[in-house]
Amino acid sequence: MNWRFLKNEKSQNFFTEKSQIEKEKILDLIDIKENVFKKLNQKLKDFSIDNIDISFIDGKAPFNNAYLSKKEYIDLPVKYLGSGVEMIISLMFLETMASMSKEKLVILIDEPELHLHPSLQYKLSEYLENISKQHQIIVSTHSPIFFKNCIGKDNIQLLVARIENNEVQIEQSKKFDLFPWSPSWGEINYFAFNHPTIEFHDELYGYLQEKSKKYKQTEFEKWLCNKRNSVRKTKKWTKENNGNPKCKEIEVTLPTFIRNKVHHPENQTMKDKNFSDEELKESIKVMIELIKR
Repeated sequence: MNWRFLKNEKSQNFFTEKSQIEKEKILDLIDIKENVFKKLNQKLKDFSIDNIDISFIDGKAPFNNAYLSKKEYIDLPVKYLGSGVEMIISLMFLETMASMSKEKLVILIDEPELHLHPSLQYKLSEYLENISKQHQIIVSTHSPIFFKNCIGKDNIQLLVARIENNEVQIEQSKKFDLFPWSPSWGEINYFAFNHPTIEFHDELYGYLQEKSKKYKQTEFEKWLCNKRNSVRKTKKWTKENNGNPKCKEIEVTLPTFIRNKVHHPENQTMKDKNFSDEELKESIKVMIELIKR
């Protein structure tokens, strides 16, 4: 904006107008002109320095200290509205300026989701997709919302970064097709961010029960362990009736053990029997393989 101002021939009149504005609107409000600057300039005269005046507007770059603000009773700088909102407003301001001058932008944003409510994340991703028709947009994100809103769109290239052997590997995002309702949040967190969740585990377990038509635990366990599926029973589970443990401890598969731990927090007999993060990953991996067969 400073550059555009200096290019404008009419800015020649700016210095006259600037002095008039400062004199009428600012300097007359404070008793500084006659007192401080008169004495200052008398001293500077001995050093052959011309008169010095006070100015609140930079004549060379008048927009240097300008700031975006929300005008209510006072000018509230946008930065005080929160960093997420500040980023959105600044981005839209720049994009609007570029559109008016028919210029193209390359916009790079690192983690645009920071400090944004999920609904604003969604709206921002929609906005970025829309302006990508005129500008090049590059986004790095850890947000499942941003990621999900980019899946399956022809004008968006979706890449995933992984670290293998201490090197960053960039690859095309995997196809999300495990479920009829794909992509689910669990799928995205697992495949895009390598983050297994119990919600995803529960989703996989329930879908396999539906796929196998085995809804009772004993029937489903038998289906998991049959010759084709070959899932082994490696864990032990004790059922409770009305808070009382059954005498017999039974062997179960890892997926069923994790499912029971999640679904039966009231089972005090098993409260100290937990599963590790590695076991959660292993169980999810097994069930994904079963779905893909």
